Amino acid sequence: MRSYAKKLMDTAILAGQIMLECNAESYRVEETMNYILSTSNFETCEAFAMATGIFATLDDDCIDSITEIRRVPNRDTNLNRIYKVNAISRQLVTKEIDLDTAYQRLQDLKESEYPQWLKDLGLILMCGFYAALFGATPIELVIASVAAVIMPFIYKLDPKLKLGTFVLNLLSIIPAIVII
Repeated sequence: MRSYAKKLMDTAILAGQIMLECNAESYRVEETMNYILSTSNFETCEAFAMATGIFATLDDDCIDSITEIRRVPNRDTNLNRIYKVNAISRQLVTKEIDLDTAYQRLQDLKESEYPQWLKDLGLILMCGFYAALFGATPIELVIASVAAVIMPFIYKLDPKLKLGTFVLNLLSIIPAIVII
């Protein structure tokens, strides 16, 4: 029973972590985690989410109390992942899938991400298309693309220097200003 409770807790925490990292609302994270935890029918199933962390507790007469706290410092916006976590939790609650399958699907979802080269290419193309959208000449399109080539290198500085979003965005604009 203890191993089941631990696996259930790990599944709920992982679902909450993925959702918070993808910028889901706190109430939505709590709701999803509580749905997952409630599949156990334990006496106490509580989840609490804040912008930077999640807390969850499972307790019943047949197990020792389990409480987990997880800090979630990373943020990104990925509505598709939020949707997929909700779909997995719904399937678990309706018993379409078992706990092990849900946990494995969440693990796969957490590890799936676009490769860095594709993100960089998207950034470069986005800058060129925005320039075209605002009526740029062919020379200005090339200039915008050159500025965009520099941006990924600036974004790669962030994990090392921990500059913060505002400073990072400011630094990424400087090449465009200098080139133009």
